[in-house]
Amino acid sequence: MALKVEQADTAGDATGNTTPQQSSIDIEKILFLDLNTAKEKTIKYLMIGSVLLFEIGSAVCGVAPTMNAMIVGRVIAGSGGVGMYLGALTYNSVFTSMKERPIYNAAIAALVAPVYIFLFPRYNSKPDVSGSTKLKQMDWVVFGVFLFAYIFQQVYCIFTTAERRLFPVQILKSRTIVLLYIAYAAAAAGVFVSIYYIPLFFQFTRGDSAIKAAIRLLLFICIMIFFVMLAGGLLLVLGRYMPIYIIAGVFMTIGGVLMHTVDASTNTGAVYGYEVLVAIGAGLSLQVAYSVAVMKVKPEEVFGATGVMNVSQIGSAAIALSLANIIFQNVGFIKLRDALTGRSFSAEELRGALAGAKSTILASDDPNVQKLAIDAIVDTIGLIWILVIVTGAVSIVSGAFMKREKLALQ
Repeated sequence: MALKVEQADTAGDATGNTTPQQSSIDIEKILFLDLNTAKEKTIKYLMIGSVLLFEIGSAVCGVAPTMNAMIVGRVIAGSGGVGMYLGALTYNSVFTSMKERPIYNAAIAALVAPVYIFLFPRYNSKPDVSGSTKLKQMDWVVFGVFLFAYIFQQVYCIFTTAERRLFPVQILKSRTIVLLYIAYAAAAAGVFVSIYYIPLFFQFTRGDSAIKAAIRLLLFICIMIFFVMLAGGLLLVLGRYMPIYIIAGVFMTIGGVLMHTVDASTNTGAVYGYEVLVAIGAGLSLQVAYSVAVMKVKPEEVFGATGVMNVSQIGSAAIALSLANIIFQNVGFIKLRDALTGRSFSAEELRGALAGAKSTILASDDPNVQKLAIDAIVDTIGLIWILVIVTGAVSIVSGAFMKREKLALQ
């Protein structure tokens, strides 16, 4: 069974260590979460600043003499890129009518999603270190103290006011906003887990290059984009959002269950069919929250509602990929160790097989060793699809608790 995995990482690393992508995301979450600031600083200048950040980061990457310099450039460029995307959504929330907003939100997502999916590079600074080890290396005490202090300061408006605080706590009193946040987080998590692990499956089982694996992902992307647009149109015509989330959850759950059953010998056509189901569910629920959230708050809280949805989308992706990579690194290691018991492979060699780069195990002349290793890795990827099953179930439950109302789109 041929194998060719060109990436030195397995899931874009979202475990314990902060990656360049996560760093840039954190910067932009802070910048665009405080959308109340936009009322005073003008969205135009925040957008221009994001474009400049992207250009500066690209220039740094272009002249980077070392990998560390490249990482810095990617952080800067990523900050600008995320800012441009979130800024576009913010513009849409401000300058469109209730009736126009669903279509424009869907169009933005459809145009920008492929850029993030195919151009965001993957990077794992320590592919041989397990996710649990990286998490143990984090300073959780300091993290916990700062998190508690931040929550306390925001809730009780210490050194700020209810109007100027970074996180719009007051809108969390709305059941609809909370449910939209949860459902949107589930959709984003399902999308990013699928985007990272579908290509990985084909690289391990079909010997695909990184480019060919990305091409195979186009079906998922195209279907998802179509249903993002369709969901915007349905919201405009029907004015009801609750059924969209329930239907989306059903598709994601069924698709996740079927992907969970896939093994190395599963027909490629069947895999395509299963991933299409996930793509339909993800597409239906991926952008609806932006349109609905701004209709459920006061006019002066529109910026805050948009910012909360921004955090839901990007934050859930980082968390989901963290969990997925922890499963892949730790469960994968155990499965490989058990499958190859008695063959004297070191822990480093087992980790190398999961990383997919220059692995002595996957490059073995013994076909039986390759088959055992690939089966163990594919079994592990199958477990990761449980996350998608859960996100689908969360979408169904969230939808079931949403109001059965018809929005007044004008």
